[in-house]
Amino acid sequence: MAVTAHGSYALTITVGTAESSVVLKVHDKNPSNANSPSYMDEATGQLKTAPTMMAVTSLDETIVGYNGVPTVSNTANLGTALTFGDTLTGGGGHDTFKWLSKQVMNSDASDKITDFGFARGTGSGQGAAESDKLDMSQLFEGYNGSSVLSDFAQAANVNGKLQLQVDYNGHANGTGFEKTWFVTLDNVSVDAANNLLVNGSTMTATAPGLSGNVTLDNVLAQMQADQQFKVLPG
Repeated sequence: MAVTAHGSYALTITVGTAESSVVLKVHDKNPSNANSPSYMDEATGQLKTAPTMMAVTSLDETIVGYNGVPTVSNTANLGTALTFGDTLTGGGGHDTFKWLSKQVMNSDASDKITDFGFARGTGSGQGAAESDKLDMSQLFEGYNGSSVLSDFAQAANVNGKLQLQVDYNGHANGTGFEKTWFVTLDNVSVDAANNLLVNGSTMTATAPGLSGNVTLDNVLAQMQADQQFKVLPG
């Protein structure tokens, strides 16, 4: 459906048994909104601009983080953050949080995910049926199968929350790890022993070579083993 005039539009989607996800695409072509696309908040009737607070559904979805200034050739998903500093909520099911552009690379620019589901987590929104994925495969420059992951991504405890930090080009700049972007998993706490907690409980590390709890030191390895952290395209 192409909408070319101002007005109010409603789109009803019926998902059959064969479909597992729905992707809607929208694009604000108003030149005055080139840097701050806007949308109507149906709950309040107000026109909203970024930062985006995005809550979606119980379907399996791909939620795209900030992807640069939208253009005709860079169309945004309805599930797409439109600027830096967005709050993303996947809802139930298997959700993929994805970033498509190195334009996010600014140490002051971060997104926050409110309900990331871990395969090893327990309780509400956690476990195999609710496991989500972070897709950073478009953010790493020079990363390949033989690269050292910790050169490009690390986990940190920031104000008691799990923060995943990115150095987009690893050691290519001739220095050690340099945080160029980060995302906070707001529903994941870090205790004094660096264990990760979801719903107040620790998670058991099951990836090859790991034992004990999931911690800051091993969370990325565990997420890769559970196919919850994608770093290579394809």
